Amino acid sequence: MEYYIGIDLGTTAIKAVLFDGSGRSVRQVSREIELFSTPDGGLEQEASCWYELPCRLIGELCTGLPSGSVKGIGVSSQGITILPVGRDGTPLGRGISWLDTRAEEECREIGEAIPEQTLFGDHGAAFVLLLYPPEAAVDEKAPPCAV
Repeated sequence: MEYYIGIDLGTTAIKAVLFDGSGRSVRQVSREIELFSTPDGGLEQEASCWYELPCRLIGELCTGLPSGSVKGIGVSSQGITILPVGRDGTPLGRGISWLDTRAEEECREIGEAIPEQTLFGDHGAAFVLLLYPPEAAVDEKAPPCAV
């Protein structure tokens, strides 16, 4: 029998589902993700969970299955998250969640100064990138980041 795995890297949990070849759900597993709140409105996650938890969940789903029976894996993820990394790809800190509100004032100012059509254009995503706190940007004092 053939199987397929779907993984959802969500904001609050990582979920995985094993489907049989006809698309029926056979097993489901999930684990909550720890969120770190800061007093100034920050919301962050440890990046290591985005790899380690799905690997564990896949292992749980595949227990007892014949080798080679999983034919594909699909992955979806949460909203935009910023992860500063060094030149070697190592995270320099936690991922900054799309729910982080530290730059609300800056977003309000930008929204008042720039027309909505310019911000959103045809794709609607440009302004979301501006929601991140100024410290997420690389400055002269920050360690070098891969760009």
